Amino acid sequence: LDLVHPRDKAKTETTLEQLSSKINFVSFTNRFRRNDGTYRDILWEATRSETEPVFYVVGVDISVYNAEVQQEVTLAKEDFDFIMENKREGVLDWNLLTNQVNYSPRWRNIIGYHDEDLSSQMDGWYARIHPNDYSKVIKEIELCLKDKTHLIFDKTHRLQHKEGSYRWVHSQGTVLRDNTGQAYRFLISFIDITERKLMEDALSTSEKYAKLFMCQADAILLVTQQGKILDANVAATKLYGYSREELLSFNR
Repeated sequence: LDLVHPRDKAKTETTLEQLSSKINFVSFTNRFRRNDGTYRDILWEATRSETEPVFYVVGVDISVYNAEVQQEVTLAKEDFDFIMENKREGVLDWNLLTNQVNYSPRWRNIIGYHDEDLSSQMDGWYARIHPNDYSKVIKEIELCLKDKTHLIFDKTHRLQHKEGSYRWVHSQGTVLRDNTGQAYRFLISFIDITERKLMEDALSTSEKYAKLFMCQADAILLVTQQGKILDANVAATKLYGYSREELLSFNR
């Protein structure tokens, strides 16, 4: 243990304690100090002998591999950030193995936040979902994670803006799985549809009142202060004996 990196000693000791139990195989990584003082990343695999009270241990230097992977991850993240900054969609990238979440700049901008304002956990999203929408969103997420045949996450819901108001968003995503079917990543895009939603609601309200206006049993005329007839319902046309068009034409 004297050659193990100080930050890896606790993990290594815990793993070595497992060797005293009846497990047959253990695999772990740590940083191991060379005689020149530098550290190398080592993958250790220990297998219990079936005939003797010993373990066969193999150590593989994976330092070069880790460095290459880290470089690829860094480059990929730079590309990801550049793309996301130039798209209308906000993106939530959830690493299911580490439970870490990356919120794209556009995602944060939709609800008025910046890097320092959000944690790298799912509560950055969950805590801002409107109470009336929360259960249906969580249910859909759980379904996507548990059911391998449920491929697409698709939900419209409200997110609380930093200033306290709510924004309507349309979210779509998918769970990424490895060759064994294990889920390891959840990608979800978000589009701010607040303006469209407000227009739809206004139109729906307008259509509702128009239907009520036309179906009223009492005769109703919409008249300006100058006496101009703006509209007439069916009951008014029957009462006055004129068609709607004829009633409106009296203004000309």
